[in-house]
Amino acid sequence: REWNNHAKILMFGNEAFKVVVFTSANLGSNPRQEHYSIVEDTELYAQLLREWIEPAFARPRTDDE
Repeated sequence: REWNNHAKILMFGNEAFKVVVFTSANLGSNPRQEHYSIVEDTELYAQLLREWIEPAFARPRTDDE
């Protein structure tokens, strides 16, 4: 789902681990240096899911999505 937000977060995992990736990079090629943080953190994964992802999908879609 897409909404007006510039955050770039990738979350994936299974029963054994949860991984969160934060990045400043836009998708596509560019000559700039970018920042990436890759963490294995079950609590952070749960917090992001609870506070960002689930509320975003719970609200009604808008015409610009």
